[in-house]
Amino acid sequence: RAHAAGHEVMLHMPMEPFDGRQADARALPVGSPAETVRRRLDAALAALPRATGVNNHQGSRYTADAASIDTFMRALAAQPRPYFFVDSRTTAATRAYRSALDHGIAAAERHVFIDAQRGRSAVRAGWQRWLAHARRTGNAVAIVHPYPESLALLEAELPRLRALGFELVPPSALLDEPRRLSVRATSTTGRQAR
Repeated sequence: RAHAAGHEVMLHMPMEPFDGRQADARALPVGSPAETVRRRLDAALAALPRATGVNNHQGSRYTADAASIDTFMRALAAQPRPYFFVDSRTTAATRAYRSALDHGIAAAERHVFIDAQRGRSAVRAGWQRWLAHARRTGNAVAIVHPYPESLALLEAELPRLRALGFELVPPSALLDEPRRLSVRATSTTGRQAR
């Protein structure tokens, strides 16, 4: 239904958090073999065929582990069609955004969790942080959960964004493209080729 309504669909891929007691049962564990990662990613994407992007669900431990997140990004880059990646930034130590770009995947980072704290006043404060970040930098990627107080705020505030001078865009509009490397070689005659 989201795709039919013109919205981007993203796979919210469970990954291992630092606090194992909070872990989603489907979370990719740190150190998973490449074949396991590929198989689980393939299955998740097959279950959500309209997805165009991926972000991490939890994943503070997984995204901070260079070898694990690189294994994941290799599997994502090897998909038969391109996907973008949004780093949920569930830890300041995350390497996911950089790893995505290094593997040729367009990527973005979350700037604000609107409802990092529950409750109406906390969610409203998160909303204001999101708008302030967008004013200051020109754009802001936010994550919000389907909590009742979050949904009520979105229902009330989203229709007012344009009047406040903001444009709501899909995540793909705020992606950083991977850097394309240029190689310069010098021949024995001293001429340069690009």
